[in-house]
Amino acid sequence: MPAYFDSKGTSYRINQPLGRGGEGTVFYCPEDLSIVAKIYHEPVDDDKAAKLRWMAANSNEQLLKVAAWIVDTLHDAPDGRVVGFLMPNVRAKEIHELYSLKSRRVHFPDATWQFLVHAAANVARAFHNLHRHGHVMGDVNHGNCVVLADGTVKLIDCDSYSIKTDDKRYRCEVGVATHLAPELQGIDLSEIEREPNHDNFGLAVIIFQLLFLGRHPFAGNYLGKEDKSLEDCIRERRFAYGNNQAITNVKQPPGTLSLSAVPTRIAMMFERAFLMEERPEPREWIEALEDLGNSLTQCAAHGGHYYYDQLKACPWCSIEERTGLMLFPFLGTQKGGSENSFDIFTVEKLLSTIELPGHLPALPSHSAGMATVPSEATVDGRKKIKKRHVNFLLWQFALVTVLTIVGGPGVGFFVGAIAMITFLVMSHNLDRPIRDDLESQLYDAQLAWKKLESDWSKLTKEDRLNEDYDLLRDRVEEHHEIRRQVRERMRRISDQVMSYKLDRHLAAHKIADANIRGVGTKIIKRSKDHGIVSALDVTREAVDLIDEFDDDERELLIDWREEIERKFEFDASAEIPETERNRNEMVFADRRRIVERDIERLLVTLRSKTELVAKKRSDIRMRAGQLSLKLSQAESDAETLGSSTPFVVIMVLLTALIPMLGAIFTGSPVNQGNSEVEVAKLHFPSHTSNGANDEFTDAEIAAMTVSERQRIASELYQRSLNLNLEAAEQKLRQALRFAPNDQLVIYDLGELLYASKRYDEGLRLLRRLNGGPTVPNRILLGKTLVATGNLIEAESILFEVYKSGSKSFDVCFYLGVVNEELKEYDTAITYLTEATRIAPDNVDAQFELAKSHAKKGDGKSAGVVYDILITKDPKKAEELKRIIDSK
Repeated sequence: MPAYFDSKGTSYRINQPLGRGGEGTVFYCPEDLSIVAKIYHEPVDDDKAAKLRWMAANSNEQLLKVAAWIVDTLHDAPDGRVVGFLMPNVRAKEIHELYSLKSRRVHFPDATWQFLVHAAANVARAFHNLHRHGHVMGDVNHGNCVVLADGTVKLIDCDSYSIKTDDKRYRCEVGVATHLAPELQGIDLSEIEREPNHDNFGLAVIIFQLLFLGRHPFAGNYLGKEDKSLEDCIRERRFAYGNNQAITNVKQPPGTLSLSAVPTRIAMMFERAFLMEERPEPREWIEALEDLGNSLTQCAAHGGHYYYDQLKACPWCSIEERTGLMLFPFLGTQKGGSENSFDIFTVEKLLSTIELPGHLPALPSHSAGMATVPSEATVDGRKKIKKRHVNFLLWQFALVTVLTIVGGPGVGFFVGAIAMITFLVMSHNLDRPIRDDLESQLYDAQLAWKKLESDWSKLTKEDRLNEDYDLLRDRVEEHHEIRRQVRERMRRISDQVMSYKLDRHLAAHKIADANIRGVGTKIIKRSKDHGIVSALDVTREAVDLIDEFDDDERELLIDWREEIERKFEFDASAEIPETERNRNEMVFADRRRIVERDIERLLVTLRSKTELVAKKRSDIRMRAGQLSLKLSQAESDAETLGSSTPFVVIMVLLTALIPMLGAIFTGSPVNQGNSEVEVAKLHFPSHTSNGANDEFTDAEIAAMTVSERQRIASELYQRSLNLNLEAAEQKLRQALRFAPNDQLVIYDLGELLYASKRYDEGLRLLRRLNGGPTVPNRILLGKTLVATGNLIEAESILFEVYKSGSKSFDVCFYLGVVNEELKEYDTAITYLTEATRIAPDNVDAQFELAKSHAKKGDGKSAGVVYDILITKDPKKAEELKRIIDSK
């Protein structure tokens, strides 16, 4: 364990790393947990060492309040060379984990827009304090700004700042392009003197990202023809928001907050920051954001929505409705852990607005009669082919007739057969371009329709919205039940307290002290002898046991007790201690909190899935309408063009019948002379088999038309659907002989090979998919790459699918598995957590998530899953236990 020494010679032994960066590694200091140590990877030069010493010597309370400022230097020996420094241990999250929706749910689950405005003002305060001391941050980015649970902001990585001393300024030589001012884009930062105005640009970007929920101010939809990177847009000042679209040629992304949703003052400050040279200073942002924080109102429909009170309607409700995302949690007006902090009635109101798409209707039927008018090109082509066929037939008739008359039937038939073959080949070659084109169009249309039917079928299987809706309803009812239990327990407590107070009230009224008309000392003495001293002791059973009393005397005592009871007053709100009320809430707090988180998660999932399914259905219906017309047109064109069979039949009949008639009239045999060809033996190959069989040779398959090959391949594919794995594989392999590039055949065979664990063979096949960009193809290819150990390529493909918005269970699960294999455990945990949310009962996802926790060193989280798996899958549970114990 290495030892380092501060400037006073105090030693520090460090061995537990907290984080590793490009320049150095940060370690815990066991002797003082309030500070951490950064040790550089490379030797520190004299200039950097002098900078660190100056910063440590000039540390003060104001700087330490807003930054993880250097408090002392670290040396490799007492009075040795500088190798690092000490700084405060700031336990906080990077700012992007607050403004990013996904991570905010994890790290700041109760944060509203009000909290984000508050944090933005604190960022401005931190920059103001830094600039007030003459220093410049320089390397402004989302990783150098951290935020605490209460919204306090700290600036970190201070050793890279541009530091001003009495006689020198140490330069900041690094920067992140996404937060660099336009004038600094693409230049050597080591040659530039960084200024506060440069920081002001990066500050405005961070404030914008906080207020606009992670959106970058220059990340819009560029309307030009060429590609523009984010850095290009910053350099060219193409601010994506506001009323400058005609100038910037960039459109604001859909489903985002408008610049008009913030006060005019703040909107103008953003335009100054991103379009002009003189940018707002931190103190301006502090004032403007404080005013905004004091001008927020709470949405009547959603307790977690806060917005500028000058707006006519809540912008967050509109954005959530368009995007299907839940941007903020459901919060009530009270803070803390009371049941009112979660507005279940708002949830029910939102739930009532969700319109389930219902069951999928039948896919629009297709009929060839839908397109009754063939295309003009097809009609023209048909005319040309018909004219050519007539000409060939006339030539053949004339030629065979002349040859039969001049040379006899044998010559007529023999030479006519040669001429016939020549005409047929010529006709085939001349007809082929238009026929191949139409066959290709028909094949493409049929393939697209088959894919459409497959998508429709898969969407039907994946449509579980009603189940999700019912589950959410169950959770809402469970929340109501918890609330009822809270109230019932409170009622029982109230009854117990009231009973206790009433007993004390009755016990305080003594019979001896009471002036009860008709009750004398004799009755009082007899009551006392029987243990009846106060109103509490007076009960019907007690007085009935006293034989010396008559009925009137008994009634006098009972009436007196009832009069005392009527005078008793009890106020539960005043009599029951607040601590007891809070204790009653805490009994149900954990259970209620779990249910509330489930409700929020399920509502987000249901809203987003509803939007997604509705969009997919609409897209499929639209595609069905377009494809139906396209397929009908292709079939109509193919029907209009017609077959060449009649032409071939007439050509054969002319060639055979004319010589035969000539032979009848002349009495000569048809096969006279050198002609020994018999009409009955003429054979023209045909491949119009009524059924798909696998006995064709490769040469025969090659001689078929595209349409014939595709028809046979389709038959084989359809037969494979209801067979066992082995028989289905045989049919699919046969189908590939006829249609080697059929995407559905390749995909289904790839799935079959994956299920059979023949991953290498499946991978070779799947690489042939030229429909690769489709989501199912990429997911299957990614899964197969994982199985064959091609982890980097698998991650690349699956991540592209994930980025495109297709965040299915398979995508999240296998991304988690890949990152776990690559030892990127934090990333693996993120993906696997999402997979378990999609499929909470999937044992494999729970197991892999627990493995990642265990390998990361989080045995506690892994142990929770172990307790679940021990009942679901004892074998996996034991395997998990071995992994946990080994760590």
